[in-house]
Amino acid sequence: CQSAAEAESVTPYTPFVAMVEPCATATLRATCIFMQRLHKAYPVTGSIATAAAARLPGTLAHEVSRDTGTRVAIAHPSGVMDVVTEVVEDPAELKKAVLVRTARRLMEGSVLIPWSVWHK
Repeated sequence: CQSAAEAESVTPYTPFVAMVEPCATATLRATCIFMQRLHKAYPVTGSIATAAAARLPGTLAHEVSRDTGTRVAIAHPSGVMDVVTEVVEDPAELKKAVLVRTARRLMEGSVLIPWSVWHK
Protein backbone atom coordinates (compact mmCIF):
# COMPACT_ATOMS: atom_id res chain seq x y z
CA CYS A 1 0.00 0.00 0.00
CA GLN A 2 1.19 3.49 -0.82
CA SER A 3 -0.65 5.36 1.96
CA ALA A 4 -2.38 4.87 5.30
CA ALA A 5 -5.75 5.55 3.66
CA GLU A 6 -5.11 2.88 1.05
CA ALA A 7 -3.99 0.39 3.70
CA GLU A 8 -7.15 1.05 5.70
CA SER A 9 -9.37 0.23 2.72
CA VAL A 10 -7.29 -2.65 1.28
CA THR A 11 -6.39 -4.41 4.56
CA PRO A 12 -8.87 -3.25 7.22
CA TYR A 13 -7.99 -6.20 9.50
CA THR A 14 -4.45 -4.99 10.05
CA PRO A 15 -2.79 -3.61 11.97
CA PHE A 16 -4.07 -5.47 14.98
CA VAL A 17 -3.25 -3.09 17.85
CA ALA A 18 -3.42 -4.15 21.50
CA MET A 19 -2.97 -1.94 24.54
CA VAL A 20 -1.99 -3.44 27.88
CA GLU A 21 -1.97 -2.05 31.40
CA PRO A 22 -1.65 -3.32 34.97
CA CYS A 23 -4.76 -4.81 36.58
CA ALA A 24 -5.48 -5.60 40.23
CA THR A 25 -7.97 -8.38 39.48
CA ALA A 26 -6.24 -10.19 36.58
CA THR A 27 -2.76 -10.78 35.21
CA LEU A 28 -3.17 -7.68 33.04
CA ARG A 29 -5.85 -5.61 31.31
CA ALA A 30 -5.90 -5.45 27.52
CA THR A 31 -7.96 -3.77 24.86
CA CYS A 32 -7.70 -4.26 21.13
CA ILE A 33 -8.32 -2.07 18.12
CA PHE A 34 -9.66 -4.29 15.35
CA MET A 35 -10.84 -2.97 11.97
CA GLN A 36 -10.39 0.60 13.24
CA ARG A 37 -12.77 0.02 16.19
CA LEU A 38 -12.42 -1.01 19.82
CA HIS A 39 -13.10 -4.76 20.02
CA LYS A 40 -16.14 -5.57 22.21
CA ALA A 41 -14.23 -8.29 24.05
CA TYR A 42 -10.77 -9.57 23.11
CA PRO A 43 -9.95 -11.65 20.03
CA VAL A 44 -8.76 -15.22 20.57
CA THR A 45 -5.80 -14.76 18.21
CA GLY A 46 -4.74 -11.70 20.16
CA SER A 47 -5.16 -13.48 23.49
CA ILE A 48 -2.59 -16.14 22.57
CA ALA A 49 0.00 -13.54 21.60
CA THR A 50 -0.78 -11.36 24.63
CA ALA A 51 -0.58 -14.30 27.04
CA ALA A 52 2.77 -15.40 25.57
CA ALA A 53 4.11 -11.84 25.83
CA ALA A 54 2.90 -11.57 29.43
CA ARG A 55 5.03 -14.58 30.34
CA LEU A 56 8.20 -13.55 28.47
CA PRO A 57 10.60 -11.05 30.08
CA GLY A 58 11.50 -8.05 27.97
CA THR A 59 7.99 -7.41 26.62
CA LEU A 60 5.65 -4.58 27.56
CA ALA A 61 2.98 -7.10 28.48
CA HIS A 62 5.38 -8.81 30.90
CA GLU A 63 6.35 -5.46 32.39
CA VAL A 64 2.74 -4.59 33.35
CA SER A 65 1.69 -8.14 34.33
CA ARG A 66 1.20 -9.61 37.75
CA ASP A 67 2.91 -13.00 38.08
CA THR A 68 0.11 -15.57 38.01
CA GLY A 69 2.16 -18.56 36.95
CA THR A 70 1.10 -20.47 33.87
CA ARG A 71 -2.46 -19.06 33.95
CA VAL A 72 -2.69 -15.65 32.30
CA ALA A 73 -5.98 -13.88 33.04
CA ILE A 74 -6.60 -11.11 30.51
CA ALA A 75 -9.17 -8.55 31.67
CA HIS A 76 -10.93 -7.01 28.67
CA PRO A 77 -13.99 -4.78 28.03
CA SER A 78 -16.45 -7.71 28.35
CA GLY A 79 -14.88 -9.75 31.14
CA VAL A 80 -11.83 -11.94 31.71
CA MET A 81 -10.26 -14.50 29.39
CA ASP A 82 -8.00 -17.20 30.85
CA VAL A 83 -5.11 -18.59 28.81
CA VAL A 84 -2.94 -21.37 30.24
CA THR A 85 0.55 -21.09 28.80
CA GLU A 86 3.77 -23.02 28.71
CA VAL A 87 6.80 -20.96 27.71
CA VAL A 88 10.56 -21.34 27.55
CA GLU A 89 12.47 -18.13 28.26
CA ASP A 90 15.81 -18.81 26.59
CA PRO A 91 15.34 -18.89 23.68
CA ALA A 92 11.87 -17.29 23.98
CA GLU A 93 9.33 -19.85 22.81
CA LEU A 94 5.65 -20.47 23.36
CA LYS A 95 5.29 -24.25 23.76
CA LYS A 96 1.57 -24.37 24.47
CA ALA A 97 -1.44 -22.11 24.92
CA VAL A 98 -4.86 -23.39 25.98
CA LEU A 99 -8.07 -21.43 26.34
CA VAL A 100 -11.77 -22.06 26.49
CA ARG A 101 -13.91 -20.04 24.17
CA THR A 102 -17.55 -19.49 24.96
CA ALA A 103 -20.15 -18.98 22.30
CA ARG A 104 -23.11 -16.69 22.29
CA ARG A 105 -26.42 -17.61 20.73
CA LEU A 106 -26.43 -16.36 17.16
CA MET A 107 -30.00 -17.27 16.29
CA GLU A 108 -33.05 -19.05 17.60
CA GLY A 109 -35.99 -20.36 15.65
CA SER A 110 -38.08 -23.21 14.41
CA VAL A 111 -37.70 -25.58 11.49
CA LEU A 112 -40.79 -26.82 9.70
CA ILE A 113 -40.31 -30.31 8.30
CA PRO A 114 -42.98 -31.65 5.95
CA TRP A 115 -44.84 -34.73 7.19
CA SER A 116 -43.78 -36.58 4.04
CA VAL A 117 -40.15 -36.52 5.17
CA TRP A 118 -40.99 -38.55 8.29
CA HIS A 119 -43.07 -41.22 6.55
CA LYS A 120 -41.17 -42.56 3.58
